[in-house]
Amino acid sequence: MYGGRGLEVMGKLYVLYREKGAGFAVCDGRGPKAYRVLDASSGEEVGRGEIRADVGATNAQRVERDGKGPRVVSFGG
Repeated sequence: MYGGRGLEVMGKLYVLYREKGAGFAVCDGRGPKAYRVLDASSGEEVGRGEIRADVGATNAQRVERDGKGPRVVSFGG
């Protein structure tokens, strides 16, 4: 996972903190595929999606999301 600080429970949960927006890249397909993007200031869900099944070290997926404020991206859980 690229893009910022995070907390991981292997294969079950990954929480990524993005200080200035929600853009990130995934280069490891072993974690949960579904994700939600939350506004860190209000807790409101501002996006959701799913990572492609073929993502891996040589086939990263870049995800761009609107938002200029702090965001939390939650995979799994």
